[in-house]
Amino acid sequence: MARSSAGFVGSGVCRDCHASIAESYQRHPMANSMVRLPDEGSIEDYATATSFSHTPHREYRVERTTEAVLHHEIGRDAAGVIYDQAVPVKYAMGSGKRGRSYIIDREGLLFMSPISWYTQGQRWDLSPMYATAGHLRFERRVATRCVVCHVGRAVPAPSDKDRFLEPPFVELSIGCERCHGPGEQHVSWHRDGRGAAGPDPIINPSRLDPARRDSVCNQCHLQGTDEVLRSGRTDFDFRPGMHLAEVWTVFLGLPDTQATKSTVAVSQVEQMQSSQCAQASGGRLGCISCHDPHSIPVESE
Repeated sequence: MARSSAGFVGSGVCRDCHASIAESYQRHPMANSMVRLPDEGSIEDYATATSFSHTPHREYRVERTTEAVLHHEIGRDAAGVIYDQAVPVKYAMGSGKRGRSYIIDREGLLFMSPISWYTQGQRWDLSPMYATAGHLRFERRVATRCVVCHVGRAVPAPSDKDRFLEPPFVELSIGCERCHGPGEQHVSWHRDGRGAAGPDPIINPSRLDPARRDSVCNQCHLQGTDEVLRSGRTDFDFRPGMHLAEVWTVFLGLPDTQATKSTVAVSQVEQMQSSQCAQASGGRLGCISCHDPHSIPVESE
């Protein structure tokens, strides 16, 4: 049975009582997982090296104005420019720690631009999984599962898969309720003076059993080799306190680091579960044993 979106209050309400945690969290990558464009705190270079090309006949260029950010695909032949397709991008997806990709919004249908920013290399290049020889250009759909892991709260169209209402997002970046659950009852429990009437209804992941504790992180940080929605579920149904398997069946494979000495971007869960420390801990070792989800360590730490 799909869950409703009732009970959410937004991270701004949480800030009223948890100001110091909220302030610290603003520096965390999760708090910057989606940005509306054009944004004032741009991390990209829009002044130099704003174009790139992997073939003689196709070039890509970025352009930022006070009103919009445009991504260009320019086709050429021996005589010069054949076309210059300029597409406005509405959102930047990703905190920028590794890079950012960009979303085009066409009346609730979302598409990924072929242009991405790579922070470590300080360069523009083709987006992940866009082949140099040929790709979907500006027509690669952004599915709901991608949105779930990069947006605090989205507004999916009730009867049209992978389509969103306007505006598509009511909370841009990952917020408090993604890890603690809808906060309406928690707020009422405190504001109405009912603190003595039973326990606080908010979810504290550290107090859950290991499987449900880890499910809070795994909802986005466990991709596996494939995942399948359970019957009757949607990608927006997970709530903290649930077991991940109540929403998705995730098929796992051990991370292969022997041949390449590297791993895919989102495989930290598999790496941890295959470690001797995790296996010997009897479930006690989890993501939050080492990672404080409310802050990010400075480089000196």
